Amino acid sequence: MLDLSLDHLILGITDLSEGQKEFEEKTGISLQFGGKHPFGTHNALCSLENGLYLEVIAPQDVVNPATGVFSPGAGVDELRCFGWSLRTNSIDLLASKFSAAGIAHSAIGSGSRKTTEGNELRWKTLFLLKDGQPTLQPFFIEWEKDSLHPSMSTPMGCTLNSLDFSFNRDQIPDSQFFPKDDRLQWLPGDAFNHGFFKQLRLNTPKGLITFN
Repeated sequence: MLDLSLDHLILGITDLSEGQKEFEEKTGISLQFGGKHPFGTHNALCSLENGLYLEVIAPQDVVNPATGVFSPGAGVDELRCFGWSLRTNSIDLLASKFSAAGIAHSAIGSGSRKTTEGNELRWKTLFLLKDGQPTLQPFFIEWEKDSLHPSMSTPMGCTLNSLDFSFNRDQIPDSQFFPKDDRLQWLPGDAFNHGFFKQLRLNTPKGLITFN
């Protein structure tokens, strides 16, 4: 049986240190540096609940930032909603279901990063395709069984209140590919914005905080 749940929510900014500072000023929670990705970004994290965490992602090189779907790039001076991920218990089964439904998707890929403690986290990913390119609208992840989920090792204090995503009226999401979670709210949009992460609301020590 295919299980899907929220895994992590991503805020993007050009300068990670500025993102960490902004997040702490707004929420009262200090993000923990996570590590570096091979595609030119690095991140800082906090837990939202068991099995769900928040990631702030930024280019490693602020002067010549990495570009592409996995990097906020230049000119993002404040934290912005950037992407989201759903966790699955079987990425192979998910890929077969996408294929059967005629939904364009990438091949199953693998990823890893080392934490500041030197532990290696490993995962498999699957991306929806738009015009032949991967998107974050959302992407899907299956963690290797020996990898400690980041929500279990990062600062606590914030919890998810709700989050909004845009969908095209002609592309209402197939319910089998999205978790049943009352905090997940879909708002009408257009084809260009289909699946985009639009707004995040967190319960924090400083009250209800919204990121757009």
